[in-house]
Amino acid sequence: MAASFGGGMAVKGTCGALIAAVMILGRMFAIEKGHKCPHLKEIVKTYITRFDALLSSRECSELKAMYNNDCRYIIENSARLLDQIIDEWK
Repeated sequence: MAASFGGGMAVKGTCGALIAAVMILGRMFAIEKGHKCPHLKEIVKTYITRFDALLSSRECSELKAMYNNDCRYIIENSARLLDQIIDEWK
């Protein structure tokens, strides 16, 4: 489902690992619809704020330049952060 998120959705835009994590958070914490879950926005904002602090960018092209094209490093850190957020909010 998220395979097309790679490479910043093929255009080196927003990091696919970040987008996938936000999608997972929505699936896990949305009760019915996003606008009916006020806590969902707070969860997503927390994730994105921490992603920014940890990796210093949301943009694929910038992240690849900073981390020597090591997408595995970016994905692993994104996944660890996602686990932390899920643990905090479950």
